Amino acid sequence: CTSAEELLRKADALREEASGAAGAKNRRSTQSSISGCLAALIRFLFTGEFSGGEASKEGMLEEAADLYAEAGLSLKLSGDPSGAAEALMRAGDSSLAAGGMPHDAAGHYVGAAKAAREPLPHLAAKALELAADIHMRTKGAVNLALAARLHRDRADILQVMGNVTGAEEALKEAVKLFSVDGQILSADECKLRLADMLAKSGAHTRAAVAYDALADVALANSLGLGGGRSAYDLWLRSGLCRLASGNVDAVQDAISRYSEADLGFGGSSEAERLLGLR
Repeated sequence: CTSAEELLRKADALREEASGAAGAKNRRSTQSSISGCLAALIRFLFTGEFSGGEASKEGMLEEAADLYAEAGLSLKLSGDPSGAAEALMRAGDSSLAAGGMPHDAAGHYVGAAKAAREPLPHLAAKALELAADIHMRTKGAVNLALAARLHRDRADILQVMGNVTGAEEALKEAVKLFSVDGQILSADECKLRLADMLAKSGAHTRAAVAYDALADVALANSLGLGGGRSAYDLWLRSGLCRLASGNVDAVQDAISRYSEADLGFGGSSEAERLLGLR
C-alpha cells in the first residue's frame, strides 16, 4: 500500500498545482494553454496520473484533501498522532480552499483535534476553533449547537493547558451559541463549568457571583440546575468562595439573602457549614 510519506508528497504536489491553476485563470488563453500542459506534466511526474484536459483548482484541492486524510489515517494507525493531526489539518485547509466542502473541512479539523489532544494540545484547540467557525459562519454548514459543543471541548483543552483566559472565552462563546439555539440546559451547564473553573483558578469573587446567578435559576426549577445541582449546593459554593476571598461579612449577608429567597435555607446543613467556617 502507499506510504503516508508518499501520500503527503502527492497531496503537496496537487496543492502546488492548484495554486498554479488559479493563477493561470487570470492569463490570456495562450499562456493558460501552456501552463495547463505544464501542470498536467507536473501532475503526471508527481502522482503518476495523467489527464488530457486541465483539471480545475477545486478538483485538485479536493483530491489533495482526500490524500491528506488518507495519510492522516495511516499515521494514526502507525502510532504517530502528531503526524496524523498535522496531515488532517492540511486536509481541512484543502477542503476549505476548494469551496463547497465545508462539512468535510470541519470533519478533518475535528479529526485533527482528536489526534492532537495529547501530544499537541495547542493544535487541538486551534483545530476545534476552525471547525466551530465553519459551523457558525459558513453557508450550508451552519449548526450553532455543534459549534457550541466544539467551543466547550476547546475550553476543556485550554483549561488543562492552564490557559484560563482562553478557556473562559471559549465557554462564554458556547453559552452564547447554546442560548441562541434554544438549548438552555446546555447553556447552564457551561455556565456551571465556568463558575467551577473560576473557583479553582482563584477568581473567587467572580465565581461567587456566577454561583449566585445559577442558584437563582435552580431555585426557579423544581428539579434544580442541570446535573442535579440544587440552589442550596450553589449557595454553599458561593459562600465558600466568599470565605476564600477573605470577605467574612459578605458571607453573613449572603446567608441572610439566601434565607429570604428560601426560608428553609437558614436551618440547612449548607448554612450551618458556612456559619461554622466563618
